Amino acid sequence: MKKAFEEKRDFDFTIYMVIHPSFVSRSTKLVPVHRFTLFALTVLEASKITRSISVLPQYVCTMSLATE
Repeated sequence: MKKAFEEKRDFDFTIYMVIHPSFVSRSTKLVPVHRFTLFALTVLEASKITRSISVLPQYVCTMSLATE
């Protein structure tokens, strides 16, 4: 299991801006703002990047494995 976390992989990151709900629609909306790919990262490094961006109250960052 530890080897899987230390293996270098390519990750896609997407940053979303959080749109707070209005009185009519009570669901929070996420609008994609920026997308980028980083190569040769471990899972732990990618998680740190995601957490550092998601600390900001108006943005949420997600990560996924690059498929191509």
